[in-house]
Amino acid sequence: GNVITYKDEIQLVSASNLASSSKYREWQTGIVTFNEETLADLVAELSRYTDKKVLIVDKGLEVLPISGVFHLRKIDDVITGLEAAFPLHILNQQDAILISRS
Repeated sequence: GNVITYKDEIQLVSASNLASSSKYREWQTGIVTFNEETLADLVAELSRYTDKKVLIVDKGLEVLPISGVFHLRKIDDVITGLEAAFPLHILNQQDAILISRS
């Protein structure tokens, strides 16, 4: 099968073979690797693994480059790691996760 990727900010559609797509294989396990991708991209992935709304309060942070390996099924660990590695304050509320500048 194939994977289709759409990046709205640059209106780009790309297709790749499913077997060669490491992102897809990682996604199946709940572990994803980011290499200089944006915080907004990471938030989009996190949102798939929680019923909480994940919101970037400071819109300037949306383009913050993020690199790392994230276990998306362990949201609390991701939050702890992001706060330790980046200039972020993350408030984990009952119904939302709010991300702002620290």
